[in-house]
Amino acid sequence: MVACLVDLSELSVKFSASVTAIESLSLRIYDKEFVSIVGPSGCGKTTVLNVLAGLISEYEGKAFVRGQSPRSGNPEVAYMLARDSLFPWRTAIENAAYGMEIRGVSAVTRSQRARELLSKVGLEGFEHAWPKALSQGMRQRVALARTFCLDSPILLMDEPFGALDAQTKIQLEDLLLDLWSTESRTVLFVTHDLAEAVALSDRVIVMSPRPGKILADVKVELNRPRSVRELQSNPKFLSLYGEIWKIFEQGFDQTSRSLD
Repeated sequence: MVACLVDLSELSVKFSASVTAIESLSLRIYDKEFVSIVGPSGCGKTTVLNVLAGLISEYEGKAFVRGQSPRSGNPEVAYMLARDSLFPWRTAIENAAYGMEIRGVSAVTRSQRARELLSKVGLEGFEHAWPKALSQGMRQRVALARTFCLDSPILLMDEPFGALDAQTKIQLEDLLLDLWSTESRTVLFVTHDLAEAVALSDRVIVMSPRPGKILADVKVELNRPRSVRELQSNPKFLSLYGEIWKIFEQGFDQTSRSLD
């Protein structure tokens, strides 16, 4: 039986009396799944990640991470943000090792692990480069290495490639798939890009405009291993993209009519 690592039941988050970010959201994510959440800005995608990371503690309903309530600093969870958030006074390898340093990993182990992950993301030879000497794509590679350096079984990723050009984005998407398959992690990935969600995921969760509700949970039946670049002309990929886009549009239209 495959273990359920993330279990949300009737989750609702209110930021004020007039602002409900998420309403009655239920979602289960299983071991080694890659699940993406898509939806319009403000629908609560990042709020879901923040609840699971323990950054939001006031909510209604139930939330569990590997059977436990979410908490800040939980070693079961690693969180990759949209920005690379590299420290300018640390080299690439020092930035990649930072999370391990915070968690008390020995200097020798974190150096070895950081060097290994930087090599995997194509930055061998740049270990001692300062962030200012790296392109945005290279900085995101360091951030990706930093995330995978942690031995957390659950990775939360919030629009990590959103600011990149199209070619670099596809390169890093393929890199992420390679790391995910070799490192055996469970990923919850937030994106505005429907094509990215379909290309990467086992399932795509489609959310409505605020208050965020789940409109659909679409299973992505595309063979693995995958190449994001090659999928762009795959008829099944294009069909799934069209199916999810139609759900997305219908949800937006329904919400718009309810506000009229």
